[in-house]
Amino acid sequence: MLAFYYFLKDGKKFLSILVALSPLRDIDDKEIFSKLRVAVQSVVLGSLVIAIIQGALVTIGFYLF
Repeated sequence: MLAFYYFLKDGKKFLSILVALSPLRDIDDKEIFSKLRVAVQSVVLGSLVIAIIQGALVTIGFYLF
């Protein structure tokens, strides 16, 4: 939790340090991180939507039975 807090708080600074340390060009690094961000957001959003759907279906099932 502590590390997650600092990743949220200092995320842009942390990202700029990673881009500077990487042997790739800065444009390539930014493209990789943007694609990684989209992938992580998709997984989190998909998990949240599935959890909501499952919760709704279980609620309906409990109500019926």
